[in-house]
Amino acid sequence: MWWFQQGLSFLPSALVIWTSAAFIFSYITAVTLHHVDPALPYISDTGTVAPEKCLFGAMLNIAAVL
Repeated sequence: MWWFQQGLSFLPSALVIWTSAAFIFSYITAVTLHHVDPALPYISDTGTVAPEKCLFGAMLNIAAVL
């Protein structure tokens, strides 16, 4: 391996974990605040009201940087 590749091998795993966490945290927030039905709502339904919308957007912006 080249010297610059050794430290970057965590990025694909970090991207998958962070993006999954964005979906899960926005779902948990929406269900806790009773904004969606807990039985598998659409992902777009979990991002329509302010608290979970902001959390989802911020986490996806960080995922875009990764």
